[in-house]
This record gives sequence, C-alpha cells and structure tokens, in this order.
Amino acid sequence: MIENFTTNILRPMMKISEMVPYLKQKNVKFEECKEKDAEQYLRENNNYFNVTSYKNNFIKYQCGESIGKYIDLDFAYLKDLSIIDYRARIVLFKMIIDIEHFFIYFLNAI
Repeated sequence: MIENFTTNILRPMMKISEMVPYLKQKNVKFEECKEKDAEQYLRENNNYFNVTSYKNNFIKYQCGESIGKYIDLDFAYLKDLSIIDYRARIVLFKMIIDIEHFFIYFLNAI
C-alpha cells in the first residue's frame, strides 16, 4: 500500500530541454531571458525547483481560457529573484557566524 502511495506522488524528473517548454505552458515568457540562456542557467547555476519556487509570488489568471497561467511573468524575473535570494543568504550567513563568534567569546569571558 505504501508503494502505491509514493508512486502516485512522485513524478519523473524532467530533462533541462523539457523544462523550458513546460514553463511556456504555464505562460512564463522568455523575452528578457532567451530560452537558450534559461537552459544554460538551469544547467550550470541552479536547479529548476529553486528557480521556479518564486513563480508562486506572481499573479495568475483567475478566469477565462488562461486560468491558472501566469500574467506577465518572464523567466528573467525568476532568475533575478534566485540570485537575490542566494546573495542575501550569503550575507545573512556571514552575519550569523559573526554573531555566534561574539556570543561564544562573550560567554567564555564570563
């Protein structure tokens, strides 16, 4: 019974060449970032799920034939948000390490 449950949830992994057409089905545009550049970015810098997790912050059509598809979403926006998130995590991590070092030093001084 557990085997049937997990096989129904897990989908096969897409190849990078399949990711861009899938995003186009969701009305993600490739105007500011060309399809080949998007494929290269997904292949070399990031993974699909990390980049596309930001698409949930954008508005979708609520009715009509495009229901559930994104309104004016370009892959470049997702790429930019991914880069901003990565850089923010690096800065915050450095701050956390410094704060931890300060508290360890402070506690040892007591």
